[in-house]
Amino acid sequence: MSQSLLPFILFALVSSISPGPTNLLILAHGARVGLRASLAPIVAACGAAAAIVLMVGLGLGELLLRHPLAQQLMSWAGVLWLSWLAWKMLRSAAAPLQAATAQGFSALSAASLQVVNPKVWLMAVAVVGVFAAPSLPVWQLA
Repeated sequence: MSQSLLPFILFALVSSISPGPTNLLILAHGARVGLRASLAPIVAACGAAAAIVLMVGLGLGELLLRHPLAQQLMSWAGVLWLSWLAWKMLRSAAAPLQAATAQGFSALSAASLQVVNPKVWLMAVAVVGVFAAPSLPVWQLA
C-alpha cells in the first residue's frame, strides 16, 4: 500500500494542476476577486472530481462498458456541448477587462464544469484502473 502512495500523490498533483477549463476559470476568478473568494469554487471542483473518481470506482465505468449505447449517447452529448460552447465563444464579442463584471465563478459552476470535463473522466478511469487493487474495496485506493 505505501509503495503506491507516492505515485498516487504525484498522479493526483499533476492531474489537478494541469491547465484545464476549471483551473483557468478559477485562476481568472482569483485574479479578479482574490483567493478568499475563490476558495468555494476550488473546494467544489475538487469535491466534484473526487466524486467522479468514486463513482467510477464504484462501478459507473463497468456500467458504461455493459451499455455501449450509453457510451455513444454520452459521447454525442459531449460533442454537442463542446460545439455549442465553441459557437458561443466564436459569436461572443470580446469585452475589455475593465468592463468585466465581478459576479464571479460560483462553486456550483466549478463543480458542474468538472462533471462535463472529459479530462476529469479520463483521470478517474486512469486512477481506478492503475491504483485500485482488484482485491481491495474502492475506498482503499492508495
